[in-house]
Amino acid sequence: MMNPTLASVAQAGPDDSRVRMFHKLRGEGVGIFSGAMILLTVLVAVMAPLLSPYSPDAVHLASAYLAPSPLHWFGTDDLGRDVFTRVLFATRTSLTIGVVSVLIGGSIGTVLGLLSGYYIWLDGIVMRLMDILLAFPGIILALVVVAVLGASEFNVIIATAIFSVPGFARLVRSSTLVAKQAVHIDAARTIGASNSRIMLTGILPNIMGPIIVQTTLRVGVSILISAGLSFLGLGVQPPTPDWGAMVSEGQVSIWTAPWISIFPGLAILYTVVSITLFGDWLRRRVDRKSVAGVKGP
Repeated sequence: MMNPTLASVAQAGPDDSRVRMFHKLRGEGVGIFSGAMILLTVLVAVMAPLLSPYSPDAVHLASAYLAPSPLHWFGTDDLGRDVFTRVLFATRTSLTIGVVSVLIGGSIGTVLGLLSGYYIWLDGIVMRLMDILLAFPGIILALVVVAVLGASEFNVIIATAIFSVPGFARLVRSSTLVAKQAVHIDAARTIGASNSRIMLTGILPNIMGPIIVQTTLRVGVSILISAGLSFLGLGVQPPTPDWGAMVSEGQVSIWTAPWISIFPGLAILYTVVSITLFGDWLRRRVDRKSVAGVKGP
């Protein structure tokens, strides 16, 4: 006869494995679902001209303030423009600003963080500059930059890129401080490898996980910042469709034609939530790999 304790362990084993499998599938499901949401957003941006028969800038005053219908799925605005079409084309604008600004800001921040973490004498200078930028809330910093440079799509990209630099710089600096203590870095120094070679081939590839996660999360934040600037009239200028500008245009008729603001607002919510969920899923995967890679003495 089997020992009761052994029997209970044997029974608990499969249950535990099923629980672990359930949690694993649930975690992977979030990544797959959010990734599919992002892919759908990208497809909408690419195929916008094929998804609607209307022009995003065509004015038809006789069709102003039409409620959502089979002819105009999201209704029309005060100039008779199809809101559904403008939301589709605004997806291009928002994704372009979010991705390009983060790539620019992330590249600059990565270089500064890598140099700051590797060269101790440069650390104090770079980090104090980053502290100055971090002293301003993101939207305030972007407002200052746009106010100085002027309101345009290009200047919004520059403003949101500057906003992204400190986060990347501090992340890469802290990762570099840890990575440069590795044994293979000491070995590279011993054989006479140059500092630039050590940073580019020895350190940077080993800290790409956190950088990719930070990039993903920052895209959503940049889209929110750009939408806020456009809402205030300091971002993308008419007639270029932009979600933030559309929300702002619809607030004067929010009680009589709420669809003008609601649908672009939902587009912002959908995009930012999907990117945030995907970034959080990536972060958990990177953290799990980091923990799994840690070996005891």
